[in-house]
Amino acid sequence: MRGVLRKALFGRVDFILCSVMFIFVSVLLVFTERVNGRETILHDGQVHHVEDEFAEVRGKDLKLRSKKMLKRPKLLWRGAAVIYSINSSIGCPKSKRCSILMEAMRDFTEKTCVRFKERSGERDFVRIQMPLLKKKYFAHATLGKTGGRTFLQVHRRYWTKSMLLHELGHTLSLHHEHQRSDGDLYLDTLEENIRKGYEKHFIKHNRNENNLLGEPFDPTSIMVYSSYARSKNRKSKLPTQQLKSGERWGAPTKLSDGDVRRIQDLYRCIGTDQKPNFPFDVSCSFDTNDCGFKFAGRFFIEGAWGWIPKEDGKGGFLKSEFKINGNQNPHTWSINFYGLSPLDIKRGPEGCISFIYQASKHMSLMLFKDELKTASDQVYDTKNSVEIWSNPEDPIPATNRKAWSQASIRVNVVKPFTLHFTSRYEDIVGLIGVVVVDDFELKYTPCENPTANGLNHRGSAMQRKFSWRAFLTTRRSSSSSSSSLRTSFSMSQAQTPSRGSPLASESAYLDSP
Repeated sequence: MRGVLRKALFGRVDFILCSVMFIFVSVLLVFTERVNGRETILHDGQVHHVEDEFAEVRGKDLKLRSKKMLKRPKLLWRGAAVIYSINSSIGCPKSKRCSILMEAMRDFTEKTCVRFKERSGERDFVRIQMPLLKKKYFAHATLGKTGGRTFLQVHRRYWTKSMLLHELGHTLSLHHEHQRSDGDLYLDTLEENIRKGYEKHFIKHNRNENNLLGEPFDPTSIMVYSSYARSKNRKSKLPTQQLKSGERWGAPTKLSDGDVRRIQDLYRCIGTDQKPNFPFDVSCSFDTNDCGFKFAGRFFIEGAWGWIPKEDGKGGFLKSEFKINGNQNPHTWSINFYGLSPLDIKRGPEGCISFIYQASKHMSLMLFKDELKTASDQVYDTKNSVEIWSNPEDPIPATNRKAWSQASIRVNVVKPFTLHFTSRYEDIVGLIGVVVVDDFELKYTPCENPTANGLNHRGSAMQRKFSWRAFLTTRRSSSSSSSSLRTSFSMSQAQTPSRGSPLASESAYLDSP
């Protein structure tokens, strides 16, 4: 009897041990599969399993890839959209340096789902600038999105497309390829040839710092230093690093196939289409920044637009002011807005532009739209501009001149476009003419209560090319039918008495009744 019990007991223990071992081996295999995702053959014929963060879901539905599987996922930009602003020293939009920068950005957007959007008030953005120091030559970029303002700086001596591709790669959270955590399996670092003070540029990363994504070392990556970078003596060609086989390489000048695959993996791209949740709606209060609007001429030039920051409860808007009658037609241009992604099945094709404004009696305010081929086009030319809205003549009673009026305009948001406001002061000499614009919004969904139709219907006169001659003729002839204009205004423009005017105590901004 005891023998039977002992045999049964040991049999149960063996079963439990086997079950535990099976579970342990299964977990180990899963872990091994995740860590050793892809095989590559090293120089000596040995097989190296390159870590692949997406090994568990590689080859399956792309939706199964979560950025939580990656290391340091917070460095990635939301919606694969890098928000940037450009320092004036670069000379955009017409400088050669600006063109080179746009070309570098286009290389990423044409081969991946990454997009570069100019800042319109966002908290997290990268500031692109060119230091003017003459003695210290350098290029540097913050790794990924770290919160708030980060920097990409390239000295004018190094302002080339290949250098900008390299630094933009850092902005996207790509590490130096020669510093990858398994780099010692591929490379020999010749420390004796490294220039003093630059040793840190060749130290390999910790395994928890970089995402290898199953990609072996790539000597053609835009993120790798050449074999002679940071050398003590570049003239004598002393190498600082080389492959284990002794092979050396020069400085890459373009994105490699491996670079493209890494970026596609990091941002979980579906081809080269932008992510379906991008672009995001834009909302600008103008309290602390100009929302990316650009101004033709300096603010002190007659009629030129400018941004008035909010201080002591006053300001926080765009403003154009005239003190004399003239023929100036000053413009203020928005950033380039992206059109909708082909993958976006929830929004569009109709969107909404809205803002509030105040205008003196003899001020005209117009809004124009320019469709672009790509969102990186630097086009600031009014010849193809199409008017989508203008303020009616004298829409606000003289006794309530400082009230805000609301404009809410239907627009097509399928293609990329830019906007520009234009102001004009006419007829009366000696009075101050002012127009201000505030609370600008662009939504990629229809207006709730549209006041104007700016949709681009082919063959329709609703969205027409603008003519000052026709505009002024219409304005002057409209004085005989002001009652009909006011009736039209009541249907198409809405005052917003519920919102207090920041100009209520600033009578100098608006003409007297």
